[in-house]
Amino acid sequence: MGEHDGHRERLRARLEREGIDHFAPHEVLELILFYSVPRANTNPIAHRLMERFGSLSGVLEAPPAELLKVPGVGPASAALLSSIPLFARRYLQDKNGMGVVLDTTQKLGKYILPRFVGLNNEHLYMICLDKKRKLLNCSLLSEGGLGQVAVDLRSIVETALRCSASCVVLAHNHTQGFAVPSRDDIQMTRQVAKALQMVSVELIDHIVISREEFVSMASTRGMWMEGSL
Repeated sequence: MGEHDGHRERLRARLEREGIDHFAPHEVLELILFYSVPRANTNPIAHRLMERFGSLSGVLEAPPAELLKVPGVGPASAALLSSIPLFARRYLQDKNGMGVVLDTTQKLGKYILPRFVGLNNEHLYMICLDKKRKLLNCSLLSEGGLGQVAVDLRSIVETALRCSASCVVLAHNHTQGFAVPSRDDIQMTRQVAKALQMVSVELIDHIVISREEFVSMASTRGMWMEGSL
């Protein structure tokens, strides 16, 4: 038995006994690193990660190249840590499932937020709903660098028609700053609404997401209705 095996077994036993909610952030990292660092003491590595990135989420959202700069973190550990938000996103997407009814802003936000977990660039999604606001499809329309996503009106219209959607919701993230719709966001929303109106599909909302919150443009009446929607 190695010199650190007793510590690992105690942590595992405590996890089984108490659950993960009672673990400090560095202890959570220790547990994760057990699977990529089979012999060394993971406690100092976990502390160094916390010191560099400031929080558990900061560690898990850090690019692999930055994780590798921390002493004790090798390629396997960097890959493992950076993949956890991706696994979490897929789990939450699957748990939400298809066929749910998304008839309130809160339900829409809760459904779409997991798709943006751990992302470091902007993504634009479109949610297709039937007349009763039942989910028909959720698809990624585009992704881009910091501060920009491309919008293809033809692709949006074709996706809505292919899904036989009665109404559509757009959602995209801001990777920096707050979930405040920009002038470009508002203009793009109006262009999409007009394109969908041509095929009798209604754009009912555009949700803008930041790391901490989301804003429904439809709930901001002046922004949504003023002008050309």
